[in-house]
Amino acid sequence: MAAVFLSVVLIYASFQHLAIYDFNGLLVLLLILWGINLAVIGAILFDVNLHAADPSLSLFQMYWGTTFSVVALACTRDLDALYVIFILLPMVFGIFRITVSQFNFFGIYTVTVLLFAVVIRDIWFFPSANFAKDIFMWAIVGMSTFILKSMCNSIVKLRNRLTEKNQELEKALEAKGLFLANMSHEIRTPMNGVLGMLDHVLKENLDQSQRKYLKIAKSSASSLLTVINDILDYSKIEAGKMDLDPVDFYVRELLDEVMAIFSSAAIEKRLKLNVFVAGNVPKKLNADCGKLRQILNNLVGNAVKFTSRGSVDVRVDVAGESEKQLELIFRIEDTGIGIDNEVVDSLFESFTQADITTTRKYGGTGLGLAIAKEISELMGGGVSVVSRPGYGSTFTVNIFACKSEDSEGLKAGERAECTQSSFAGKRVLLVEDNATNQEVACLSLETLGLDADIAENGGDALDKLEASLKNERPYDLIFMDCQMPVLDGYQTTQIVRADKNLSHYKNVPIIALTANAMSGDKEKCLRAGMSDYMCKPLAPDSLCAMLTNWLGEAPPKSNFDDLKNNQPELKSTESDIREVWDYEALLNVVGGKADRVKRLVNSFLTSLDEMERNIFLALGKNDSEALRQSAHALKGAAANLRANKLSDLAGVLESAAHDVDWETATSLKLDLTEMVNGTKKEMKGFVESQYG
Repeated sequence: MAAVFLSVVLIYASFQHLAIYDFNGLLVLLLILWGINLAVIGAILFDVNLHAADPSLSLFQMYWGTTFSVVALACTRDLDALYVIFILLPMVFGIFRITVSQFNFFGIYTVTVLLFAVVIRDIWFFPSANFAKDIFMWAIVGMSTFILKSMCNSIVKLRNRLTEKNQELEKALEAKGLFLANMSHEIRTPMNGVLGMLDHVLKENLDQSQRKYLKIAKSSASSLLTVINDILDYSKIEAGKMDLDPVDFYVRELLDEVMAIFSSAAIEKRLKLNVFVAGNVPKKLNADCGKLRQILNNLVGNAVKFTSRGSVDVRVDVAGESEKQLELIFRIEDTGIGIDNEVVDSLFESFTQADITTTRKYGGTGLGLAIAKEISELMGGGVSVVSRPGYGSTFTVNIFACKSEDSEGLKAGERAECTQSSFAGKRVLLVEDNATNQEVACLSLETLGLDADIAENGGDALDKLEASLKNERPYDLIFMDCQMPVLDGYQTTQIVRADKNLSHYKNVPIIALTANAMSGDKEKCLRAGMSDYMCKPLAPDSLCAMLTNWLGEAPPKSNFDDLKNNQPELKSTESDIREVWDYEALLNVVGGKADRVKRLVNSFLTSLDEMERNIFLALGKNDSEALRQSAHALKGAAANLRANKLSDLAGVLESAAHDVDWETATSLKLDLTEMVNGTKKEMKGFVESQYG
């Protein structure tokens, strides 16, 4: 825009004979002006500025605009006010992007070239008596530059404060994500025990009152788990970590499953549940079946909850179709209490209920509709509502799905048939430290005819695996809890995959059992060498499908297949947020006895130099097996002492040795020395300060 106005001024000065240039000179000036401007515009359009050192291009624009305006001022007369505006404009807009030092240089440049232009014009081009007026104008520009410098300084300080606040916010979000992951594990683990035991008890011979009480308990536990899942899902949406996992599924079976969940509540209220599927809806589609089920569960659940008489209808139709994709439209209609028009607009916001008394009367977190909206938008559609108080509501959901291509393997919507004879003779090792979860899992596995052994922790698991090979009764599959004392599931899996004495188990399926549901958990399990994963609490259908996939006749398909092609090089991913030495964790392991910590630390420090020396000797000899064993020994010892960063680094070194990757192994030498010294300093300093 400034270039347009400057062009107009140049043309006006030429035709009013206020310039030293003629028509040809005007054309040359305009060509130069627009040539450079078009180059700048092209650079912006092709993102050249994104590859340059910020803010190089904006600073160039400022110098370019000021220089050309000063040159034009020197060539014309009686248009000083306009040129002063053009000279000051780059300063005004530039202070938002450049540093104080850059502005200082720019200000000095502007004042200097402006003085030079004024002197040239008044002495050479247009000799006149207006030199004093032009010097006054120059002084005004200089004063304006000084004022703008103060503004620039304030803006830079504000920008730095915003940067600091953003960094603090990012750290807070990181801490929140870690907290939610831990809370997910701590809450889901006991919930797994509660729901699992209730399922098994309900299969026993019970009288009517006992069955009624247990069903109420199970319903309450399921409601609590729903609240937990809503909070975790909303947190993932907030952090932008919600991803789609498309699979093949049968539309009608999905709808039947959703309606079956609410059939008991509908019967109690004497409500009719109806499903209408249009004839143009394909039987089988490809989309994120789990997310779609979550949307329908929220909307149908709300419809049943807020309807005391009448019916709840679910209608499915095709809104549009292309060669490979189609748009599905779901309408959930009820004859319930309805929603006031005043709150419809805010209904899909977080923690919002139609009325403040709704939570007390009907329950809920106020997150269900917000989650349904976000998921539907993630699937390319959206959600809307039409309602009339006292007459009911109609929620409309649009999503995009792909037409299914038949493929091998078990698909969502197809149930695996599991019986006691399905896995007869198969042996399974369950690595789990929680007694309740051990009982629940063993009951489920024994029901399916599996011979299950239990290991209390990673160390116990390694002993049982070695014993199974000696007794020639190897396990066919391993269920591995991720968070355990002594050795966690990740460390144990890495040892199993790398240890030559356990080479039989190099390709045996290891299924992660994790209560974590946050983004990154899949990748972490994959990096550790696990084959698949299951989230707690364990659902019978999911367990059946997992066993069928890995122990059945069909070729196994991992949940990690979609990650393997893009898997980054193995690096220490968590060491940045874990302490060099976690004293509290070690104290907890030894039963809270501080004298044991001191004894363990002194013993570890005595052997640490030797372990480091063995690693460097193996590196010097290019002995990959010796390096792997030495790194493995250091990793295990450091992990037992909760020297987390050192253990992680030794694990990376062990992997490099296993892959005979000497470039990576050699590059870690300096890091290892620094980490060993840092760990020594941390441990010695703490022991000396605590125990003298």
